[in-house]
Amino acid sequence: MVRDAIPRSDPASIVAAAAIGHGRSFRSISELARITTPTLIFPGTDPRHPTALAEEAADTLPNGQLAMAPIGNDLQTAEDLACAVAPAIVEFLRSPVRTGSRSSDWSRPGSARGDR
Repeated sequence: MVRDAIPRSDPASIVAAAAIGHGRSFRSISELARITTPTLIFPGTDPRHPTALAEEAADTLPNGQLAMAPIGNDLQTAEDLACAVAPAIVEFLRSPVRTGSRSSDWSRPGSARGDR
């Protein structure tokens, strides 16, 4: 995708796109285990943002929570996105912080928080 965009891009945009590959916050999912801040993760539905990766990240983060609202191509506008993610964000913000818990304790049916 980057190569396809280069002919129609200005030099600053090309440099920024090239830097994305080198500016990763982490190199492996296991590095996320050190982050204790409560974190809400929305799964994607495309190959670049696979749901399985979001699930693994949520399971690795001590206070990770997997949102049950995937972000996919059906969301066409900012309003679509807001409607899709708002309920999960509200639930996340109202949730108690559970130090050391796994995402499975937070977001899956039958979990410690109960069905929603």
